[in-house]
Amino acid sequence: MDKLDKRINSIYDVIDPNLDHLFIKNKLVISGRTSKEIKEQLTNFDVINKDINCFLIRIKINKKQKNILTINCTQQTIKRNLKLITGDDDMFQVFTYTAEELIKYGFKLSHLKGMMKAINNNLISFEKSNITFTELKKSLQK
Repeated sequence: MDKLDKRINSIYDVIDPNLDHLFIKNKLVISGRTSKEIKEQLTNFDVINKDINCFLIRIKINKKQKNILTINCTQQTIKRNLKLITGDDDMFQVFTYTAEELIKYGFKLSHLKGMMKAINNNLISFEKSNITFTELKKSLQK
């Protein structure tokens, strides 16, 4: 097994790329096969007294693409009635890793937290269709 395959396999040790993941305050709260399944699981929570910001994370691995690892990071809002919506002030960005970036940096939970921080604090461009991991690292160092 080469370095790239080892790095790809290590992603599964961090998070399951086959599921969508809901994070609240940098903590993984719910995982499900689809966002619909996550919305259904939310109804099992206690009713909340204010809206909560959260992130829905979707991970895709494709060794045939230039960007082997693609992470869709969508800021959303959980309403008081436990409905998951994308509000007017919620943001979305795609983060990518090339084979070289994945080999050099690997993939860690802290990378996802950095993506959420970058979106929350407007540290990245939302005009670009995606942000490379190298660009993300630079934006977090400023």
